[in-house]
Amino acid sequence: MKEAEIVKIVLMRTACAALAVVVLAACGCVDRSKQGKASEAEVAKMVEVFPKKDVRLVCPPKQGGLSDFITRTLAVYTEKAAGVNVLVENRPGAAGATGMRYGAGAAPDGYTVTYVTVESTILKHRKDIQETVSFKDFELLARLNYGPASLAVKADSEWKTFGEFVEYAKANAGKVNIGNSGQYSIWHLATAVMADSLGVRVSYVPYDGAAPSVKDLLGGHLQAVVASPAEVFNFVKDGQLRLLAVFGEERAAEFPEVPTAKELGYEIVVGAWGGLGVPLNTPPEIQTKLVELFKKGFDNPEFQQKCRERSAGADWMDKGGFTEFAAKQDEMFGRVLDKLKME
Repeated sequence: MKEAEIVKIVLMRTACAALAVVVLAACGCVDRSKQGKASEAEVAKMVEVFPKKDVRLVCPPKQGGLSDFITRTLAVYTEKAAGVNVLVENRPGAAGATGMRYGAGAAPDGYTVTYVTVESTILKHRKDIQETVSFKDFELLARLNYGPASLAVKADSEWKTFGEFVEYAKANAGKVNIGNSGQYSIWHLATAVMADSLGVRVSYVPYDGAAPSVKDLLGGHLQAVVASPAEVFNFVKDGQLRLLAVFGEERAAEFPEVPTAKELGYEIVVGAWGGLGVPLNTPPEIQTKLVELFKKGFDNPEFQQKCRERSAGADWMDKGGFTEFAAKQDEMFGRVLDKLKME
């Protein structure tokens, strides 16, 4: 075969491979071309020297947010235990799908860890997009944080308790305007989970972030807002807003006097969260080592203090618990998105 023909074939194969990657990304699929199970001998060698080089921690959300804070702060304290650099790499886009697809498709050698967010249990259920990436594309290692949703109203609102709000919402279907941080955002879906659990119909008002929705609530343009307790903290403390309920298993540390919906008799538990995951086929021994290293960073008193100062809701959950938790979240969001028309 002539050299020119060989070069042509190589170029054609390279182009086809590149096109396949583009198609996979466009259709929301995880590219697993780098993956495959290692032999026992290869695994033993990998485990013996792990980690021998820098570990990459993929953060799907953009810089500056809570996810970025958690991953970068954890990386600092994990490095001390690991003896190698933990480099955070933001890969924002497509509501977190871009970064999670990238992380899920990495080589299963333990050197690429992904911050797997609540969107991993939401994206595949949305009917407005073609997206398949989910928590099932990862071996989940541990949950790092959990922040419950909460319902806030103006301090002079007619509703003094969550029970009063529920009674009004049931008697006035679709008339309660509730602001959230954006179409299909976690606070939008938290509102939907609340409405589904209560059996009521409300009006969803999306904004570009929680701050604008809180501003309009203060201005009297909304009747309520669903957001994290941290996002309404200052306005509640200075008497402008009232927090009616927190949608967590436990009361929020910022507002120990505010009851959870669950303790009031309403089965509403929903919030934002994130944790660590590695590609499928990552050897269990490597997973164990990663958990040990990141747990040391997580348990560092300085990391814990910084999370408290940022109201980051540091809340470790081990591999088994996290996997079960994600599956239940997936079922919940699937049911809500299937039943409710998101306006």
